[in-house]
Order: sequence, then structure tokens, then C-alpha cells
Amino acid sequence: MDWSKAKTILIIVFLLLNIFLMTTIFYTNSSLRFQSDYTKYAKDYLASKEITLKGSIPSGPAKAGTLDYIAKTYDFKKITAKVFGHEVTQSIANNAVLYAEGEEEISLTGDILIIHDRISEGSLLYRDPEKFAEESMNYLADIGYSRSSLYIENQAGNGDEKSLLIGQMYNNGVLFDLPISVSLTPNGLLKVSAPAKEVKKVNRQFDIISPYQLLVMSNLTNRSTIKKIEFGYHRLSEGEIYDSPIWRITMDDNSFIYYDAQKGEKLK
Repeated sequence: MDWSKAKTILIIVFLLLNIFLMTTIFYTNSSLRFQSDYTKYAKDYLASKEITLKGSIPSGPAKAGTLDYIAKTYDFKKITAKVFGHEVTQSIANNAVLYAEGEEEISLTGDILIIHDRISEGSLLYRDPEKFAEESMNYLADIGYSRSSLYIENQAGNGDEKSLLIGQMYNNGVLFDLPISVSLTPNGLLKVSAPAKEVKKVNRQFDIISPYQLLVMSNLTNRSTIKKIEFGYHRLSEGEIYDSPIWRITMDDNSFIYYDAQKGEKLK
């Protein structure tokens, strides 16, 4: 190939590249302008209805799919060593796997794992809620749950026990149907109730409405207060075997409102 032809081809390639980059920049800027305009519209809409938002508005994913689950596998040799300090013989009764010794026990019934464990530092943790929360997260990591996917949803307590509701995350979304409960008595008996299933796969993905679209479509009552907005996964009806992408709005009275993240429809 002579130099003049090569030069012509290079010029054409650079021209096409410039056109592509200019087009990309144009559509990106247009999209950003649209998002900015819609964000302003949503905020003006909330202001017109005197709706207060306490927390920040999350970004949320552009696309998401339904989730399939499988039974979670556990290393019971490791768990029994943690709870009992030594090996304990397994028994099976009423389709439940059971390890028990005195008041301490490990049982797996259906899709729920239950542990009762008298921990040596329990009375100290009972008096220190912050330390109790931290050690509970570590405890769950030790029995097979991903520490990085756990977060404290709620913490409460009375004279009889301290309790935690711990949520699980997957791909930056909350698994609303898989909460873990942990409680501790004053004399140090730790009780764990955890869902014994985990995500198997993500099915075909589809477009998700933005949280600003959700706020406009949600038709919330005038003068209401929003405490928090979260994206996650939840079973839309009792008959479904998978979880669907949803938005959850937590109101100021701690009540929840769920919305289909694809259509924006309020769920019953």
C-alpha cells in the first residue's frame, strides 16, 4: 500500500472516531441534563406536597434481575466447635438436624438455622450495645455468613434481653426477605435465628425506575415524612419462588411501603 492511500485511510478513521466521540458526548450530556431536570422536578413535586425526606436519596442500579435461591451449606464441624467447644453427636428429629448439650443447641429446620450459645463474655456484651452489635456481626461471619454483606437494621433492648435485626446485602441491594435476628440475655445466652439460603443466580435483567421517578409515582400523602429509601429484593407474592427488584420506603413511623422497581406499582 502506498503512503497516500494509507494517509487517506487514517484520515477517514480519525474522522469517524471524532464523529463517534461527539455523538457519545452529545447523548451523555443530554441524558445528564434530563436526569438533572427530572431530579429538580421530583424535588419540586415533594415540596409542593410538603413531603419531608430525612435521609439522602440513593442512586440505585440502572438494571436488575430477579434472584433465585439455593439452600445454604454450613460447616457444622466448625459451628459445633464454636458453640460447644468440642465435637457433639448429630441427631435428626422431625426432619431437623440437631446438635444439643444442655441449654446450648444448633438446629436446622427447613430453611432456618437456630443457635443457642452461652458465651463467656455475654454479660459484658449485654451492658455494651455497641460491642454486642460488633461481636454479633463477627459471630455470624464465623458460622458462614459474609461479614461484608451484613449491616445493622435495628437494635433494641429491655430488661430481659438485647436484640438485633441484621440485614443482608447482595449486589448493593438489600435482601428484604432474609433478615437475621440475634438476641442476648443478661446471663449471656446468645440466640441466633438466620435464614438458611443464599443467592444462586441473577436472572435476566431489566430497566429499573430511578428513586426520583419512584417518589413522583408513589402518590404519598401530603405532609408525610420519609425516613429512608432503599433498593433491594423481595418476593412480590406468596406463590413466587424468586425475589424481584423493589424499592422500599420507610416512613417516619417506621412503617414500610414496597414498590415494584420495574413498574413503580405499590405492592400489597
